[in-house]
Amino acid sequence: MSYSMQDIINAYERAKKEHGYISKNDYDVWAKENGLPRSPTLITYLNAHWSDLFPKTDSPLPHNVARRGKPVPRYKRTDYIQALVEAIEHFGHSNFSVQEYNGWASSNRRPSHTSILANTQMKWNEVKERARKIRLREEAMKKIYSQTEALEYLKCSKLTFVKYAELYEIYPFKIVGGERASIKLYWQDDLDILAEKMPKHGNRKNDKEDNNE
Repeated sequence: MSYSMQDIINAYERAKKEHGYISKNDYDVWAKENGLPRSPTLITYLNAHWSDLFPKTDSPLPHNVARRGKPVPRYKRTDYIQALVEAIEHFGHSNFSVQEYNGWASSNRRPSHTSILANTQMKWNEVKERARKIRLREEAMKKIYSQTEALEYLKCSKLTFVKYAELYEIYPFKIVGGERASIKLYWQDDLDILAEKMPKHGNRKNDKEDNNE
């Protein structure tokens, strides 16, 4: 019998509600009795270890009692992936487990692992990889400067910047726009190299740093 992702998520959430922690063998017996997907299906499609899906510290909910906690806000579709971007920033990597993510999400009012899977229709590793690429792009954007921003960053005049950028072969990595109106983009690493090479009288950035020493 084939199951949709929503069927699998519903089975998982029902098992969590009724049992809290449950072993794979006990789950499979319960799933067979209720016509639900077996443990290998949950592990495969939720892309997590059994110990992450059902921590031994979990307990079942009393009948008709909801879990206590802060109200979970409604999310837009883009919010589900953005939550993982924030989690990657928090953990410093994307190799966190489902249990680690859910603990962080619960404390920060972010969607759970199963909510992300249900609303993105992606597997856990796939959605984490997409979030990782978004995070890398965001980090890269922080290191990109227009020429105007480069002048402010280096605290120098345009004439000085152009002169020494040409002398030390610091070129924009990209030029956006046409001939009449274009924006030159520079990497921060190149600007830092230029800051070290420019004479101090033409580079107020170094002057300021020297005065602070």
